[in-house]
Amino acid sequence: MKDFVFKKYDIYLGKKKYNVLIPSCENFRLHIIDWADWWYGTFLDGNMQGLSILDACFALLGYNSHILVYLPIKNSLIPKSMTYNPTNGKYDVVFMTEQSRVRKDTWVKIRRKMKNVKAIQYTFRYDFERNKEYFENKLKKYQNIYDYTLINKARGDSWLYADTAFFVFPIQIYQKRSISFHQYFFVDLTEEDIEYCYDKKRDSWTCYTHFVFAYGLRDKYKFTEEEPGLTLNIELYDIEIANRYLKKKDMLVDPKEVDHSNYFRNEKYIKIQL
Repeated sequence: MKDFVFKKYDIYLGKKKYNVLIPSCENFRLHIIDWADWWYGTFLDGNMQGLSILDACFALLGYNSHILVYLPIKNSLIPKSMTYNPTNGKYDVVFMTEQSRVRKDTWVKIRRKMKNVKAIQYTFRYDFERNKEYFENKLKKYQNIYDYTLINKARGDSWLYADTAFFVFPIQIYQKRSISFHQYFFVDLTEEDIEYCYDKKRDSWTCYTHFVFAYGLRDKYKFTEEEPGLTLNIELYDIEIANRYLKKKDMLVDPKEVDHSNYFRNEKYIKIQL
């Protein structure tokens, strides 16, 4: 068991109440990378501490479909190796369910109002065995239903607005992924898996340790930033771990200060070349 502390904000807009939870832990690293990349989709990269917090967030959403989990991570320091795309590391993240879904302009009002509201400390006791038993029991009646069906019935979606990446999944997806996500990163991950990410010949690091939370599961999407497929890959990139292997050490930088004058991305050109 492990305790995770969150700042809980009860925000009222008119008669409507919104419950927003933000991890209290500082210096954890999570970054949105390659938003809506036309081929692979969106990546959320993090160090072990960041993935541990994500683990707790998914479990929380598996218990309570009426909360919004807010990760204010934009413009935090990011490994230099991840700054090739000008937008990398420049988005916050909000996870929701169909019950807690908010409109774009509503979120802006919530975020603005949070500045004037005192947070309450909320402690979540993470117990994987308890979570697993509870979620598996809840999921029994959904075991023959495809994720695609669950997500589209709940109008699952992802979009960008106000420097924030939004993800909406039904509670059953958070319950399913909570179990497998924890198993993948915190039970089954071995030192060999981590070593495999290092290419000694090129002295480079590739995040082979990644978890597919969702892949192209939103109906009627286009491969654009405005209408992406509901795709989210979660990768382990811990700069301290990587630098144990890399001869040319990676470093943390401010994404706002990186020069992208030579950046080029044209999906139509890339598709033709392929």
